[in-house]
Amino acid sequence: MSALTSLPADGELEPFSPAIRKRYSAYQKQLDLINQYEGGLARFSEGYKTMGFQVDDQAGVTYREWAPNATAARLIGDFSEFTCPVTR
Repeated sequence: MSALTSLPADGELEPFSPAIRKRYSAYQKQLDLINQYEGGLARFSEGYKTMGFQVDDQAGVTYREWAPNATAARLIGDFSEFTCPVTR
């Protein structure tokens, strides 16, 4: 049963029906991808545990970024000896 089955019952939403259906379809496609490739929404929601900045008493600080099409990446801060302005 689709989450949109109650849409016709609310006449106030009728003018927005195409936009609501389009957004719901986009949401459903994204959810399907998350389920297929990430093992479900609950598992996907725990990405913060491995991505971004992670502090470990033994290993120090680790930074992980998901950027599958990146050809280069830089992490800029006081620790990396970059000076302003940053140029290529």
